[in-house]
Amino acid sequence: MVGEPSLWTTIVITPDSPFSSLRLVDSPLASYLLRSNGRPLSVYFLPGSREQATAALLADVIEKDGHRIQALVVCTRWKSSLLRVGCIMDPQRLPKLHRLVIKSTIDDVGPPDITLPATFHDTLSTLFALSINAVNLFDFLTSTEHPQDILGLLTSLKITDLRPGAAGFLEDGLSMIIGFIDSLLYLAVLEFDDFQMAERHLGIYGRVPPRASAPTQVQTLKVKSTSPSGRSFLLHHVSPMSEKSVHPCERRN
Repeated sequence: MVGEPSLWTTIVITPDSPFSSLRLVDSPLASYLLRSNGRPLSVYFLPGSREQATAALLADVIEKDGHRIQALVVCTRWKSSLLRVGCIMDPQRLPKLHRLVIKSTIDDVGPPDITLPATFHDTLSTLFALSINAVNLFDFLTSTEHPQDILGLLTSLKITDLRPGAAGFLEDGLSMIIGFIDSLLYLAVLEFDDFQMAERHLGIYGRVPPRASAPTQVQTLKVKSTSPSGRSFLLHHVSPMSEKSVHPCERRN
């Protein structure tokens, strides 16, 4: 059973493990990659106290076997840890990636330098499902030329931690998100989790330029842990196939 390659295709990188500061060649993960025998991989990076040092280990895994990774979940406490991994939305590094989750809790970096937007050589990603927190989505949208050409095959998009007025939330951020959603021709499932928008912010952050077309239509719109003003904003700009597709609004205590 130990020799079965499918048993070694799930890679979990935990920053607080004794091996977290090692490079790939000295890490037990090298054995996992060898025993997986070329099978598709699912890779998980969990937050921890030593995650910035461990980010190099994840970068090594992507560099060596990025062509095999089909699912990648990267959750960090610090945004700077995420940047140490390198661009995990570049389809050239991860040509077979189907599912991607990106979440960093604390923005210790600030907005990106957008003087030289990345083009990724207009390579279309194979990504079908993306979950990403708002600040990291802003970084991708503002630093990438033609982001819809990169993520044009998305059928499922989840955006988390939308807090207009908080540090790192762009004044035109919601307008950028709606424009991005409009550009995704195959999007079927759209989810917002933790969209905390006060009514007083509607006039500042809720302004979206007039669009020639009707509100974006999706099969399913899921709204979780979202304020009434946030839900009202979404229903004004996104049209689910039926009202039943909209999950009841929840407020966190």
